[in-house]
Amino acid sequence: MFVTVVDSKFDDNGNYCDGKVLESFLPKEPEGEFEDGEKKDSDIPAAVTGTPDDGCFEREVELYESGSVKEYEIGLDFDDGFDVDEAGPGDLWALIVDTSVNGNHDEGLDFGEEDEGSLKLGVWNTEAKNNTDDGLKMVESGAGNVAALLAKLTSKDNGGKGAVSSRKTTAIST
Repeated sequence: MFVTVVDSKFDDNGNYCDGKVLESFLPKEPEGEFEDGEKKDSDIPAAVTGTPDDGCFEREVELYESGSVKEYEIGLDFDDGFDVDEAGPGDLWALIVDTSVNGNHDEGLDFGEEDEGSLKLGVWNTEAKNNTDDGLKMVESGAGNVAALLAKLTSKDNGGKGAVSSRKTTAIST
């Protein structure tokens, strides 16, 4: 997958999920961490359904190689400014130039690659400010790598990190 974004604005996105209304639908224990073999997927809360907007909820489960649950988190999923995910064989290549991702209700820029392939990202002269989560998030959930060249990226006053990269070896998301 090839993505090129030049001279664009992805500002003030994700405010359509009303947290005050939807928080009451979250499970009693919305997250947890366990030892290998302690919990299976059926032992943790299921995906949230039956709400005014089920699409506003995200359920992430990370498994041990044995198939038991390592950790899970269920939360409100406000939209990112710009979000690209690639799954299956192949790489995700992205170039972001002269772009603004400000004031979004989740990440500013969010890139995810899983299964076979790697994530390769170039960001030039881009601003990611005042997002409620990370300004730039890069996640590799498979056997691939993350390679990024960041030049003239201004990422500040975000609720999470300015820029973060992680590799998860086994993950499922529903």
